[in-house]
Amino acid sequence: MRTINKALGRWLSFPGLSVNDLPGHEGWAVEKVNMSTHAGTHIDAPYHYRSVTDDGKQMPTIDEIPLDWFHGPGVTLDFRHFEDGHVVTAKEIETELNRINHKLTPGDIVLVKTSAGAKYGEKDFLDSGCGMGREATLYLTERGVRLVGTDA
Repeated sequence: MRTINKALGRWLSFPGLSVNDLPGHEGWAVEKVNMSTHAGTHIDAPYHYRSVTDDGKQMPTIDEIPLDWFHGPGVTLDFRHFEDGHVVTAKEIETELNRINHKLTPGDIVLVKTSAGAKYGEKDFLDSGCGMGREATLYLTERGVRLVGTDA
C-alpha cells in the first residue's frame, strides 16, 4: 500500500511558494528501493509530482511505467539560445520542429538541449538553462510524447 506523502514543508525549497500552491496540498514524492529514483538514470514518474489525478486516480510510480515507453525514435530540440530561466512555449517548439523538419508522432522521445549542458560541474549548473513549462508539456503530450529528457 502506498503512503501518500503530503507536502511536509517541501515547498520551503521554493521561496514564495506555499502549500496552498500545490495540487491537493501535496509535495513531491521520492520512492526508495535500494537507491532513490533520483539517482543514476533520472526518470521522474508522474507520482513524483502528485499522488493522484484530478479525478482521484492513482498516479503511476516508476515501477509502473511500461518499458516500451523507453524505446522509440528520438528527436533533439536545441534550445541552447534561450536565456537561463526562460520557459519554452508551444510556438517555440513548433519553430524548432520546423527548423529541423520533424513532425512529432506518438511515442517520440524528445531530448531538450539547454545552455545547462555547458555548465555541468560548475556552481551555477542548477540555475542554468531554460525549462519546459505547462504549455510546452501539454503541447508534447497532446501529440503522444510520453518521455522528455534534458541536459539540465
